[in-house]
Amino acid sequence: MKEVTAPLISDAAGKRYGLPGIRHIAGPTPVVGRALTVKVEGKDWGIVVEAVDEADEGDVLVIKPEDGIRAFWGGLSSLSAVEKGLAGTVVDGLVRDVEDIEELNYPVFARGTTCQAGSHASRGEIGVDVYIGGVLVRTGDVIVADKSGVVVVPGDEWEDVLEAAKEIHELESKVAADVRDGKPWREILRQI
Repeated sequence: MKEVTAPLISDAAGKRYGLPGIRHIAGPTPVVGRALTVKVEGKDWGIVVEAVDEADEGDVLVIKPEDGIRAFWGGLSSLSAVEKGLAGTVVDGLVRDVEDIEELNYPVFARGTTCQAGSHASRGEIGVDVYIGGVLVRTGDVIVADKSGVVVVPGDEWEDVLEAAKEIHELESKVAADVRDGKPWREILRQI
């Protein structure tokens, strides 16, 4: 569905729910799925492994680590996610094993990459509210992610936001047709 892009959903949601600084690392886009949140304590990625096991098919893991210098997602966790049928992973931090993730064709979004991993003592919480860039993410919210970025929509707003995105898509298609027809951009803007 072409109207489900992160920019369109962001516009339709009133530009309130974009996750700043999170970028596409690997895998196909767009990704659309329900969030399963993971709050990581310290340098521990073990809780992330537990979250993969708890996730349902089609979920998007949203990982909020405390540590900003270690990877909390990599090739083996991506393999587990693929086998489980997850839609993708969003990390408010760093990831590693990008070549492995690309080979698996698994969608991952993060702030960046590093070679350094943490430990696996399984400290943290699954399914709790997290904040990414000042934006609240709850388990069950809808995540839309593509090469332009990541947006989260509260679950109870999703249907309305999706309808608004379809309307925006129709308007933008009309504007694009007017541009192709040679109408001046200033004139087009006055009409919308």
